[in-house]
Amino acid sequence: MTPEREAKSISAETTFNSDLSRVEDMAPILWRLCEKLARRLGEKGLAAGGVVLKLKTARFALRTRHARVPGATRVPQTIFDAAMPLLRREADGTAFRLIGIGAQPIVEGEGADRGDLADPEAPKRAARWHAMEALRAKFGEDAVRAGRGLGVKARG
Repeated sequence: MTPEREAKSISAETTFNSDLSRVEDMAPILWRLCEKLARRLGEKGLAAGGVVLKLKTARFALRTRHARVPGATRVPQTIFDAAMPLLRREADGTAFRLIGIGAQPIVEGEGADRGDLADPEAPKRAARWHAMEALRAKFGEDAVRAGRGLGVKARG
């Protein structure tokens, strides 16, 4: 028997092959983690009300930074946009060995990415993400990728 429990956290993280200190090197990895987090949220019918960025330094010190999102989301672009200012602030020359992104707080997914005056583009981002996911489901994971996921430098 599997007990039914409410998810307390949903996240994605990775350890680097070698320590990284530049935003330009970490941003494409962060993007892929944001896609993974968005997929996990969608699979569970949940959304992120905010994000938590996790960084572990080369000396194993853990740094976590939090940010809210304009509205509940399960779209990687919105998650990434909230996480990048956090990453930029922490990328002060410190060498990092791990990066992670998580949803915090986790909220019900119904009504996510509807948009409002603060974020009128949310429905368009959600439609693009769902189209990409549909193509991946039909033709495989590598059928379509966002430029950020190919190692393109993240823009401001």
